[in-house]
Amino acid sequence: MRKKDNFAGTLPGTGKSLVAFPETYVVLDLETTGLDPERDQIIEIGALEVVRGKRGRTFSTLIQPRTPLSGHYVSPFITQLTGITDDMLAAAPQPRQALEAFGKFLGSRVAVGYNVGFDMGFLQQQFQTQLYRPLANDWVDVLPMAQTLFPLWDHHRLNNLAAWYKVENKEAHRALSDVETTETCFRKLKEDAARQYPSLEAFLEKVRQKMEGKNEGQQLSLWESCSTRRKPWIRESKNWLGKCPRTGRKKATKTGKPAPPTWCRSSKRNRTGSTIGKPRKNIKISLTNFSPVV
Repeated sequence: MRKKDNFAGTLPGTGKSLVAFPETYVVLDLETTGLDPERDQIIEIGALEVVRGKRGRTFSTLIQPRTPLSGHYVSPFITQLTGITDDMLAAAPQPRQALEAFGKFLGSRVAVGYNVGFDMGFLQQQFQTQLYRPLANDWVDVLPMAQTLFPLWDHHRLNNLAAWYKVENKEAHRALSDVETTETCFRKLKEDAARQYPSLEAFLEKVRQKMEGKNEGQQLSLWESCSTRRKPWIRESKNWLGKCPRTGRKKATKTGKPAPPTWCRSSKRNRTGSTIGKPRKNIKISLTNFSPVV
């Protein structure tokens, strides 16, 4: 259930997105009636506090949404996806009561979640309409970190990351279960990043570049890294923009992918596909970049 990821932070007084590994934070997840923070509503909140790297208290509540038809709160699709029924929501707290309790639990701490911009957009909207105050907490999204660490995966859903780290999500699409899964994956992802990058700050800078769109079209895939002997034009990252490695002539490409070696007519050896120079020594191939089969 992901749509208006860019809604978070648009209301006055709300927090901002961070790229960091905080020591103290609250992992959160929501279940909602739909995808639009301005039209749809929250039906469940789950949260887990992490204090100096250690798990603490949990928070979980259903929320009774306001609907035109009494007793009809969620669509059959949402019930099938989450397991949350109209009967369960009939006895749930009202939005204002639930949000006040969650606000006390969250405090001023940083929120962490998987594609958490979606969740923060809903919370910011509901805090404004129900409690008449902004939600000023900053947040950290685990999704772009997973996309940076595993660029070859076809999908980067929470269940993909959980399968890779062998984390069992006993009740997928229930808020508290998703929260516990996210926290475990976040911790393991941090350990992986520390092993694969010179420092955690170097990894976080890579994530920032990805989020800003500066690194689009410059990521060597594992297959391409293994095939540099047959594809000399991809050895240097600067050649990804279509620079002939023999003559230095440039040619822009609309996709940002490397131009084939035949485009440079003045480079006879390049047309034949023969090896030019030695491969870069700093190209590292990590088997952790393979996508899990789920």
